[in-house]
Amino acid sequence: MEIIHDLSRKQFQTVADGKTAYVSYDLVDGCLNIEHTIVPREIEGRGIAAALVKAAYDYAMNYFRLRHAGMRQSGWIGILNTKIRFRL
Repeated sequence: MEIIHDLSRKQFQTVADGKTAYVSYDLVDGCLNIEHTIVPREIEGRGIAAALVKAAYDYAMNYFRLRHAGMRQSGWIGILNTKIRFRL
């Protein structure tokens, strides 16, 4: 599965059987907030949402690691108001 990161839309996207699935996010207060995970019914059950969220998580890990190079890293994942927040 090819996952594309669209920085201008703040989305990770993939296409399966002609249908687009995506995770949209925002960067707020040093956190990557996943706002929506959309997988059309026709392509549900294939692990697409999990792959998209993993791509977002990997991006957050790399983005904040590079941004704060040399600083001591600590991380947490919590669910706040139905949003998944990654803080590094």
